[in-house]
Amino acid sequence: MDSKERNHIVSLLLVVVTTYLLLHGLQTCEATTSSINVTIENDGTVVVVIEGTTEAGLNIINLPIEPLEASIEVYLNNTLIPTLYVNNSIVIPSNTSSSFKITYIANTSILPNDRLSFNVLTNDTIELVLKPQVILFTIPEDIISTKVSDSNIIIVFRGPTTIVYGVITRTVTTTTTTPPLTETTVTTTSPVPTTTPQTTTTITTTTSPTTVTTTTAPQTTPLTTPTTSSPITVSTPPLTTTPVTTSPSPTTKTPTGYPVPLPLLIGVGVAIVVVAVIIGMLKLRRSGTPTYMTSSVLDELDRGILRKIKESGGSILQNELYRFFSNVPKATFWRHVKKLEKLGFIDVIKEGRTNRLILKKRI
Repeated sequence: MDSKERNHIVSLLLVVVTTYLLLHGLQTCEATTSSINVTIENDGTVVVVIEGTTEAGLNIINLPIEPLEASIEVYLNNTLIPTLYVNNSIVIPSNTSSSFKITYIANTSILPNDRLSFNVLTNDTIELVLKPQVILFTIPEDIISTKVSDSNIIIVFRGPTTIVYGVITRTVTTTTTTPPLTETTVTTTSPVPTTTPQTTTTITTTTSPTTVTTTTAPQTTPLTTPTTSSPITVSTPPLTTTPVTTSPSPTTKTPTGYPVPLPLLIGVGVAIVVVAVIIGMLKLRRSGTPTYMTSSVLDELDRGILRKIKESGGSILQNELYRFFSNVPKATFWRHVKKLEKLGFIDVIKEGRTNRLILKKRI
């Protein structure tokens, strides 16, 4: 049994014991709440943060908005403790007066025209923070104050009430400028045949006999010039330069060994594939399916999102991932992304005007 399973069992036992004590009239005390912050993010997710102090005993904190149970985190003196969630309330056992912090994602309802809503159930004073892309369709009746800070609208009001809102989806258009094509004229200069002009050479013999030997393959014929002086004119025919292309001589390769027969290669390939499949099956059988993928905490949409991120190499832009779930309302899709981030399955990193989702756990 690993540490996660032990912690899960301990949490269940604490819930059972606390519920038993509450049902049997154990003396409890109500914690003091100092602040309740409700933030509507640009993706439509509603994040609730409650802070205050506890007394010695079982402290009960009534949650102002219904939570997604899997997203609840409870901190006592900045230390994460098991969550005891009973009847829309958090129970915190404490030995002494301590500070506490509760964070969770609110459970919202989907209305027509892509509108969302949630109910404030208690009469607590709440600080509502609206991010720039949020549109508020209802205004709380009991407003205490309003202000603008860092492009956010902050409304302090007292519940109970119903908040209806929407999210503006901005489309980012990227324009790519292609430089104009430049026509380039390439001039190829071919070698011009060079012609040697006809040259006339005059040879005058002297009184002594001169012998001129003309070599003609394959015979050599001696030519004797008579002693009589006479001009001899030799005409050199025009020479034309012709490009000569030298073809590489064929190289004969000496085989270094006997070629491998094709059937032998096929047999080796099949053997490698079979071995790889067997090793993969053994690893899969040993590792098994992670328990958190079959846990009731995740629904089908959560598992589908995780699978698509894994198929994309473990990292994908949020807008690209939504294309695979276009039949799901955007607000619902964003809520599930936030839920997976809260549960530690993914990291959400701001990249430009969108988010990049990175898988943290192996699935």
